[in-house]
Amino acid sequence: MSSTEYHVNRRELQFVVMEVLEAGKLCGFEAFSDFDEDLFSMTINEACTFAEQVLDPINQSGDREGCRVEEGTVKTPQGFPEAWRQMGEGGWLSMKMSPEFGGMGLPELVTVA
Repeated sequence: MSSTEYHVNRRELQFVVMEVLEAGKLCGFEAFSDFDEDLFSMTINEACTFAEQVLDPINQSGDREGCRVEEGTVKTPQGFPEAWRQMGEGGWLSMKMSPEFGGMGLPELVTVA
């Protein structure tokens, strides 16, 4: 294991979001009444997994290569287009968007965690 590997402290993150910030209380609002604390926790856990398995491995190429413009086209580091595709296909880019526009309608507190 490299010393640069990223590992989320899931227990601490869950504690802050669920206990300190009391995300579950958001379910009392009509906009979030279809959700529950279990869904919030599961979403946060899956986001942690995505960060560790998909985003962390491309972090170094992002630092080394960076973005650049070649012949009028923006080029991104190796792995970034595929990671972006996975983010879109997994619904990560639209989690807080309204369901009427294809999102999940999750509260921002959960989507930024």
